[in-house]
Amino acid sequence: MVNPIYGLYHDRKQAILKIEPFNSYLKLDGLENDGVARWNDYYYISNSRKALRDKAKEIKKEWIIETQLRLDLLKELPVIHKY
Repeated sequence: MVNPIYGLYHDRKQAILKIEPFNSYLKLDGLENDGVARWNDYYYISNSRKALRDKAKEIKKEWIIETQLRLDLLKELPVIHKY
């Protein structure tokens, strides 16, 4: 029996982090047990949902930090008056 493969779909613009079954015909001989591999710009794949949950938490944390930095920059933005 082939181990199931799961995919983590992530899209920052739409604010989506979703773990779902991936193509079952995919053979990942090089993928380690509980390893996570980048499939393309929007997907990470693994044979472990737990590993993908951990990756999703890591991505979410990065998004929050980047957004907080941007928000801090906007809070300090000066208004320039030029007549």
